[in-house]
Amino acid sequence: MPEEKILTFEEIKQRAGEEIEETLEVDKSMIRNFAQGIGDENPLWTDEEYARSKGYNTIIAPPGFFQAAVMSSAFTRFRPTMNIGRGVDAGGEWEIYEPVEAGDVLTNTFKFADVVQEEGKKGMKTFLKFETTHVNQQGKTVARSRSQILKF
Repeated sequence: MPEEKILTFEEIKQRAGEEIEETLEVDKSMIRNFAQGIGDENPLWTDEEYARSKGYNTIIAPPGFFQAAVMSSAFTRFRPTMNIGRGVDAGGEWEIYEPVEAGDVLTNTFKFADVVQEEGKKGMKTFLKFETTHVNQQGKTVARSRSQILKF
């Protein structure tokens, strides 16, 4: 099987602006399993009656749910068609505007925003930058994220 061609900086730069859209239906088991997996016993994530007593319609997702279940993987959406060779996660940031409840349907738009190069101590460093927007079924933007991959 022939090796996949690694894209050049110029070829990657031509892809800037591309978007991929996905829909995620958030259900109770996703929220409860995530909370259990991280050891967070806050009843907002697991107890419907408690969540309703605090003004929510049902349980809500913990803030970390975004980065683990949705946000942290913008690059993985592009990876099958964007062979950059080796790279590492170079950080990210998240802005959460609204709680996500069980039953919400999120439209996640993953955007390959830009690619930049910088001179480093050992040569050129290439950073691929991604932005993701998360909109619920009511058209409200519930969160945004930015992340980057360092290609070497």
